[in-house]
Amino acid sequence: MSLFIETLRIRNGEIRNIAYHQSRMSYTMLEHFNSDISTLLADAILDRAEKLQADNAYKCRVTYGKSIEKIEFEKYNIKHQTAIKVVEANDLDYSFKYADRSDLTKLLEVNPNFTDVLIIKNGCVTDTSYANLVFFKDGKMFTPSTPLLAGTMRQSLLKNGLIHEVPILFEDISEYDEFMLINSMMDLDESPIYDISLISV
Repeated sequence: MSLFIETLRIRNGEIRNIAYHQSRMSYTMLEHFNSDISTLLADAILDRAEKLQADNAYKCRVTYGKSIEKIEFEKYNIKHQTAIKVVEANDLDYSFKYADRSDLTKLLEVNPNFTDVLIIKNGCVTDTSYANLVFFKDGKMFTPSTPLLAGTMRQSLLKNGLIHEVPILFEDISEYDEFMLINSMMDLDESPIYDISLISV
């Protein structure tokens, strides 16, 4: 049986973008198991989060199949990038948030001199190994319309009109000035902004 994960940010008893996580989890369970979760995700997490220290951001990892199997917490620190390698992976499928990330891990293992990889699929920019992308140009922020996984932070930012979805091809990367990584743990005001030259083609 395939297992899936939800990775959520929790701080001071508040779970960021919980509605998006709940929706994705419910959809995943319906598609793969023809069932839905009977317990609200927020309740399952907060029941176990009482001992977390206030004012610290925690990464909560929920592993589930037909039901929740495991909930784990760890303090979170943003990973800073020093070099990102462009890689091609036309057969990679991560349309659901699988617990098995071995295909993504392999891309990192064959590029040990880089802190992350930027994945190109069928000529289109998708994501890095663990985050969606936001590119900067002319004072505006753009995210590729072809992500491997449409993350919860990405959904929230699009809904609120803070970023714009556009097709971005491999050859378009150099047209942008800067970029950042976003995911459930990193909002626009939390993630570092990098010069486009950090991406090695």
